[in-house]
Amino acid sequence: MTLRYLPLAFLVLSPATVMAQIVADEPAGARVDTPSAVTGTYGPDLRETWRNIERGRDAGQLSRPQAKAFRKEARQTNALAERYSRDGLTESEARELDMRARALDSLVGAARSRNRVK
Repeated sequence: MTLRYLPLAFLVLSPATVMAQIVADEPAGARVDTPSAVTGTYGPDLRETWRNIERGRDAGQLSRPQAKAFRKEARQTNALAERYSRDGLTESEARELDMRARALDSLVGAARSRNRVK
């Protein structure tokens, strides 16, 4: 009889164990209200990425479709930044924007390196 109730005991105790392991690094809804968070660290990165796209296109290192795709991604990141900053950025939103800008810059750099004019 005791073994029959073992799965039930496991099911009852499991959710409590799982929930105890979930910990957020910031309170829910915490906002960063500093002016630097509105512009974020991604702003300068994205501007530099935009310049890299233009330089790569001018030097023939990026094809027209590549440059167009990179510009589209930069515009999407800018639009996302504007949407997020309307009510203040959370730390996770600021990190996401920063990582998107860094990833795009890395992709542009890699594409330019592959297509260097020799």
